[in-house]
Amino acid sequence: MVFAINIKWASSIAICHGIYNSSRYSTSYGTKAGEFAVANFSTRVKGYRWISIEAGMNNAFDKNYAISEGFPEAGRNYFVNLVLNNL
Repeated sequence: MVFAINIKWASSIAICHGIYNSSRYSTSYGTKAGEFAVANFSTRVKGYRWISIEAGMNNAFDKNYAISEGFPEAGRNYFVNLVLNNL
C-alpha cells in the first residue's frame, strides 16, 4: 500500500510519501520477510524562472527492513537536488 500527501503553497510543495508492505515469503524454502512501513518527506522550492531546489529525507524513522529476506534496505538518508526545467 502506498499513500502520499502533497501540500502546495505559493511556489513550493511539500510531500509526505509512505509505503507499507505486509510480511511475505521471500524464498521457496519458506523464509519470511517481515512487514514494514516507511515514511519519506521532501520539499521543493521554485527559484528563479526554471530553477528549483528539492531536499528531503527517505526512511525518516530509520526503520530496518528488507523487501527480500537477506537483502536489507538503506536506513535513513538525506538528499538535495537542483532541478533545471527549461521547457
